[in-house]
Amino acid sequence: MTLKAFTKLVRREVNIYAHKQQLYRAKRKALDQIHGDAKQQHHKLRKYCCFILEKNPCSAAIIQCEGALICRNPTFKRIFLMFAAQIQDFIGGFKPIIGLDACFLKGLFDGQLMAAIGKDGNNQISISVVETNPPELWCKFKMSDKPKCDMLSNNLSESFDNYIKEEREEPILSLLEMLRRQFMCRFQKKRDWIAKYNGNICHRIQSKLDQIKKNTLNFEAIFAGVGTWEILSGSNSFLSSLHHHTCSYREWQLTGISCVHATCAILTEHKSPEDFVSHYYYVSSYKLTYSFIIHPPEDVRKVEVLKEEIVMLPPFKRLPGKPKKLRKMGTDEINIGGRVTKRGSTMTCSKCGKSDHNIRTCKNPPRQFKIERSIGHTDVGRGRGTTTDVVGGRKVAAGASRETKTAVDSAATGRGRGRGRGPLSGTGNWNGIDMSTMQHFIPATELPPR
Repeated sequence: MTLKAFTKLVRREVNIYAHKQQLYRAKRKALDQIHGDAKQQHHKLRKYCCFILEKNPCSAAIIQCEGALICRNPTFKRIFLMFAAQIQDFIGGFKPIIGLDACFLKGLFDGQLMAAIGKDGNNQISISVVETNPPELWCKFKMSDKPKCDMLSNNLSESFDNYIKEEREEPILSLLEMLRRQFMCRFQKKRDWIAKYNGNICHRIQSKLDQIKKNTLNFEAIFAGVGTWEILSGSNSFLSSLHHHTCSYREWQLTGISCVHATCAILTEHKSPEDFVSHYYYVSSYKLTYSFIIHPPEDVRKVEVLKEEIVMLPPFKRLPGKPKKLRKMGTDEINIGGRVTKRGSTMTCSKCGKSDHNIRTCKNPPRQFKIERSIGHTDVGRGRGTTTDVVGGRKVAAGASRETKTAVDSAATGRGRGRGRGPLSGTGNWNGIDMSTMQHFIPATELPPR
């Protein structure tokens, strides 16, 4: 519940107009009673890992502490958690590709949550492993066609960050338990869905194959022998081998789904494209992926722990004010409202002309205008030449005042702001002759008061 909704509830149920800070402290105390104090939850982390390993053998629950060998009560550093069902799922049917991403925790204590996300045979995300307070570097990146995935972005990790938006505000033990319940329920939903599905290929892959079949009408396949085909499309040609599941277009090798060129050759040979997809997309592999169960452990919050099992809180510094929950946006990112900010752009001081500050914080003297005198004919018109000054790349009458030259320089550099203060504002004939000679033009600074 948000603080705004909590304020309306208090006014409606109790008829009290409480201050925002009072409501904030009341909400924190209520959450501590529901989920337990954050300090007490850190004390029971070792016991929680023991319960996880007891109900889910072959799982990975590792706690790393500082001073574990020299201190009686070591300080918590990080925890790594992966259930046995997730390990078996990744080995059994997941694609050999993972997405890594870390997000900040929004509770009372600083920390990060890193998750490794995998993809199942229906091209949907599935959670593999979580770790709090992760190290700076996990792995290196390597491009290969073995994963049978054409994913070039890390959007599945961003989806997971939004998937656990509410859980990130909880203390560590409540966070791990809420994640465990989400994984457990998600696995069961996948099992219920695949049990009702009729077909040999997963739904999304089958839909993609049906669309590829429709696009083969614009191609022509020529048999070359021994499973090799040449596919023509206008002036372009591609080679496809049905025996080796390869195509010169390389989409087949990358995704594991026959491309439009290979599908054209398969249909010409009177075969089914469903028989040429990767084994990751079969319903049997999908069922094997989610066939394992995450067993719930015993409620550790109701169990007393020994002094030897206590894990102390990591040191932290509480900053004044309300904790910030929104992350800092990058200079090239768009804000939530959709408006591009000025962060990252270069500002120029209109007083001194330098680009490291603005006029509000400027301590430099005003810049001096460079005046070049020239005697000769004007740009337009006929008759005797006049003496002019060049200010900001524009010609100004030699007898013009300093305010006029300032207005012309502002117009040249584009610094006019507001109505009546823009470039060359004033009264006069706005034609080429008067604009070039400036003889009949009266700037706004020299107009009589109204």
